[in-house]
Amino acid sequence: GLLGVAGVTSAVYLDVTWPIAPSLALVGCATGLFFGPNTTSLLDKLPSASLGVGNAVRLTLLNVGTVLALALSMSILTAAMPARLRDAVLATTVKIADLDDVVPGFEHALTFMTIVAVAGFIASALGVRDDTARAPAAVPAGSATGDQLPLPS
Repeated sequence: GLLGVAGVTSAVYLDVTWPIAPSLALVGCATGLFFGPNTTSLLDKLPSASLGVGNAVRLTLLNVGTVLALALSMSILTAAMPARLRDAVLATTVKIADLDDVVPGFEHALTFMTIVAVAGFIASALGVRDDTARAPAAVPAGSATGDQLPLPS
C-alpha cells in the first residue's frame, strides 16, 4: 500500500499519468491483503463473548478514520488553491485552464497521505506482537468429536 501511495504522489509531482492506475491497483491489493489477516488477528485476541462488540468497535474506528482522513485530505487539498476554485474542486467541475492552480493542492494532500502511510507502516512493523490466540472452545462432555451436543437427560 505504501508503494502505491508513493507511486501516485510521485506521478502527480512528476506530471505523468501512467503510474496512477497501477499505483492505485497496488493500494487496493495491499489493502485487501492486509484487512483480512489484521481483522482475524485482532478478533483472535478477544474472548468469544466479546467478538460482536470487538468487531463493532473495530468497524466504528475504521469508519471514523475514513471520514476524518477524507475531511483532512480535502481541507489540505483546497487550502492550497485560490478561493475561487475551492467549490469547483469539491463539485469536480474544474476547468482545464485552472489545472495549474489545482495541482499544488493535490501535491500537498498526497504528500500528507504518503506521510500517514509511512507512519502506518512503521506502527504496523513495530506494533505489539502477541502470537497467543484465543484457545479453541472445549469439546462438550460426552461428545467424541465436538460436532454434536449431548442430549439433555
